[in-house]
Amino acid sequence: MKVAGVFLVLIVCVFSCDRKEFNEYVGNYACRKLTFNWQNGEPNEYVLTENESIEVVKKKKYLVFEGFTVHIDSIQPNENHEFIANSFNYTIRFNADSIFFSRDSLGENGGSTITYFGVKED
Repeated sequence: MKVAGVFLVLIVCVFSCDRKEFNEYVGNYACRKLTFNWQNGEPNEYVLTENESIEVVKKKKYLVFEGFTVHIDSIQPNENHEFIANSFNYTIRFNADSIFFSRDSLGENGGSTITYFGVKED
């Protein structure tokens, strides 16, 4: 009976634990924003913008940034997390003190990529 009680407590702890490493990702990031646009038959356009900011907040077991909500279990530290939403391809990567966030839109005759990369300010 004691073994079953210990096992039950262990199961509850494992599944209810908050992944504390994601608290490190919460905050403001000072970023550079690279915009790349292309159209068939036209010159490519690159625009680099300094001093862009991305704010990452945590709501329960979700990270919220740039209008997106991502469950923390779908993000692994130091690995790309890719998803599709609203006809765009997204990539997000968190390292200990940095962020990489990219949005791709590709069509038959052109496309665009917006990429943020930066370091944590807080």
